[in-house]
Order: sequence, then C-alpha cells, then structure tokens
Amino acid sequence: MSDKALKEAEMARKQAKAEADRAERVLQQARKEEHERYKEQEKTRKIEEQAKSSKMAYKSLFIGNGIFFTITLAFLMAYNKRSVFTEVLKWFPDRFNNIKGVALWSKRIYIGAATLINEHWKLSVVWCYVI
Repeated sequence: MSDKALKEAEMARKQAKAEADRAERVLQQARKEEHERYKEQEKTRKIEEQAKSSKMAYKSLFIGNGIFFTITLAFLMAYNKRSVFTEVLKWFPDRFNNIKGVALWSKRIYIGAATLINEHWKLSVVWCYVI
C-alpha cells in the first residue's frame, strides 16, 4: 500500500510539476506577446507622427509656393502696367496742390470775414481776427 501511495504521490508531483511548467510557459508567452504588441503600437505611433509631420511639411510648402507665385505674378503684372504707376505718382502732387488751394482759399475767406466784421461793427483788428 505504501508503494502504491508513493507511486500516486510521485505521479501527482510530476503532474503538478508539468502543470506548473505549462503555466510558466503560458505566462512567458503572454509576456512576450504583450511586449511585441507594445513594440507594434510604438511603431504605429511613430509612423502616424511621421505621416502628420510630412503632411504639415507639404502643406507649408504648398502655401509657400502659392504665396511666392502670387507675389511673382503681381510683380510681373505691375511691371506690365508701369504706366499706371507713373499716373499714380502724378496724382499725389496734384492732390497736394488741391489741398494747398483749399488752404489758401480758407485764408482769404478768413481775412475777408475779419475785414467785414471790422467795417460793420467797428471793432479793433485783434477782436475781428479772434471772432
């Protein structure tokens, strides 16, 4: 009986050891799979960041090229219409002459008003200019 119990105990021990070994292998396999999944997630994240970076670079280049071509086109069109710029340059002195004419006209009106006040109300010249 003790031989039989000893054999059963030995079998139970071997079976328990086999179960423990199998559990250890399953645990190691799970750790390995978790590590591989983490590495794949990191790769995916890096690829997404690179794609986003490339997209921003291309977007910036597109906008920059658009601005460059617009400025170039504006310059060429302005060069083509340079007679307009000479007209514009004449416009500013003409407006200055108009402003000068309005100022001189205002001065004459002011002095004429002061003279009329002096003639009608017989006030001193200083008070005529103040009024």
